Amino acid sequence: MHSESVLRQIGRTNLLRFFSFFAALITLMATSFAQELESWPYRVQRGDTLLSISAQYLENKNEWRQIQKTNKLKNPNRIEPNALLLIPTKLLKQQTTSATIAFVDGSTQLRPLGETVERQLRKGDQVRQGDQIRTGANATTTIDFVDGSQLVILRDSIVTFVKLQGRSDAKLASIQIDLKQGRVETRVTPRKNKSSHYEIFTPTVQIGVRGTEFRVNAGDGSVTRTEVLEGTIAAENSLGSTAVPMGFGTLIEKNKAPQPPVALLAAPKQPDLLYTPKSISVHWNELPDAKNYRIVIASNQSFSQLVGEYVTSKQEIQLAPLPPGRYFLRLRAVDSNGLEGRASERAIDL
Repeated sequence: MHSESVLRQIGRTNLLRFFSFFAALITLMATSFAQELESWPYRVQRGDTLLSISAQYLENKNEWRQIQKTNKLKNPNRIEPNALLLIPTKLLKQQTTSATIAFVDGSTQLRPLGETVERQLRKGDQVRQGDQIRTGANATTTIDFVDGSQLVILRDSIVTFVKLQGRSDAKLASIQIDLKQGRVETRVTPRKNKSSHYEIFTPTVQIGVRGTEFRVNAGDGSVTRTEVLEGTIAAENSLGSTAVPMGFGTLIEKNKAPQPPVALLAAPKQPDLLYTPKSISVHWNELPDAKNYRIVIASNQSFSQLVGEYVTSKQEIQLAPLPPGRYFLRLRAVDSNGLEGRASERAIDL
């Protein structure tokens, strides 16, 4: 019995050692991942030293010791060419950047900073800090930022790019957008440091995020509605603030604090299509608590290229004619607050 007890004790000891080792390994992996997330991998060029790298890329060139410490380098003047250095992103100097127009449908106007005349926006155009974009009654445009974030500006919207800074080589961006009126949908790449921001301002609220997918509807400027599909946002004005988690939305009226978040309506069941020789009708079941429905048609599955949009209180619509091809339909319900819920999707083949 004594020997069996000893064996059991040895087994428990080894098990505890295993779990301690496993926990340490997980901690090490998490630390390594966090370090990579908070760092920019720089490929060393021939002739580079920590001093020359710091002078070129850091806000304060005297922070070269932090790079030495992060990478455990013994000699700052001897770095092997082609080696990979992790440079903390919080140390990087930021520059004015630009954004790229990835898609345009309909009449969309660009007014560059300092100019009074607008011009038609085209795919491939660059948008710079201070520029303004105005979409027409049946227009949408999609904008790609240097960090991989994406903004879709919907119809009848006015957007000014107050701040576009960061580093395209490190895929870092600090972005401030003024949504004077209208609607936008955005997917934000996770921010890599505290100096990297993504903010949307409307006449009634300031919305800040660290990495998420959400929608903002500023309407005519008197009320802002926002819905969060992934992550969390912070909605704040001079009268108060609230955090809005995934699957919730809030309403912010002029001269009032943001309302407490409410759960978004569930996605309707996938709609049915009725094909006729000359048209396509879309039908769906009524969703409880829905006051309206919004239907969006896109030419790609990520819905960054919108080609049609409808709002109705009924459970059916007839699509406007489209060229032959494959399209994607997104259907979501709108509640009594005007907040839009989660979406159901399906393909359309013409």
